[in-house]
Amino acid sequence: MPEAKKLSIKEILALKKPVSKQITVQVDGEIAREISNLQDEITRARASERMSNAPDRTPKLVEDLADLIEKAQETEITFKFSSIGRYAYDELVEDPRYKPTKSDLKEGVNFNPLTFPQALVSASGISPEMTLEEAEALFTDPNWNAAELQRIFYAALECNIETGDTPLSQNGSGATLSSLRSLVTQLNAGSPIQSSQVE
Repeated sequence: MPEAKKLSIKEILALKKPVSKQITVQVDGEIAREISNLQDEITRARASERMSNAPDRTPKLVEDLADLIEKAQETEITFKFSSIGRYAYDELVEDPRYKPTKSDLKEGVNFNPLTFPQALVSASGISPEMTLEEAEALFTDPNWNAAELQRIFYAALECNIETGDTPLSQNGSGATLSSLRSLVTQLNAGSPIQSSQVE
């Protein structure tokens, strides 16, 4: 086995790229529901056909599902994020606008879950790029539910706090996971995330 090449620190620094993360979100909630319903119908049809001599409906349903999935791909949006680096991340966490409340600190959360998520999404987003105001608009748009916003924030968070090869659950980020749970709880409760909170 050949000996691994020894790199200088200069070469290592030149090779290092920021950790990145991307997620794909279906923005057409109706088509997502249609796909789920059709999948359920296929399951029922297969079970029924095994128990009777009824005409085989499954091939047509599977064909309809394939068409629907192809259509759904046209309304999928991919969000891409890249690490902003530890200094910029720490500055964001320490920014008075995003500091945790006493209640957050008691929960082990090191940032304000009502103001920090959109700030990090804005700072880390590379496609689409978003200003803070645009990120706030995303987080207050009633057409986006808590789970979808969590996924977007989680992707931005992951690329800033984990290495490129270690799962989040293995790097001691309990406070981060608590922050995510807190965010989702507050979003589900209808707590506002407004620009007035970050002015």
